[in-house]
Amino acid sequence: MTTGTNGCSANGTLTYGGQSLIGAVMGEFSQDVAMGEGEALNAVAVSLGVAQEDRAHFAKTLHNNFDALFPSAEVTAQEVHESVVAVMKSDARLQQYVS
Repeated sequence: MTTGTNGCSANGTLTYGGQSLIGAVMGEFSQDVAMGEGEALNAVAVSLGVAQEDRAHFAKTLHNNFDALFPSAEVTAQEVHESVVAVMKSDARLQQYVS
């Protein structure tokens, strides 16, 4: 991966204009998490390196933890990202992607 191309960085975090992917698609991402499926949810899974075979589990796990991820309308993208990582670390199947 090259740095600076299409918002990509060498550290593996997909960014657009300095914003995390979650920040760039926050509204759609929150709706997708609430539904348990969707393009933004899948894009975040891909950006976190979640393998295809674990993406349905990722979506279900985030859906089941919606209230922890989005405790208020004022939650920031950084707070959501930190909560996503915490949820993944507490899940035996997903922790491999954030350890």
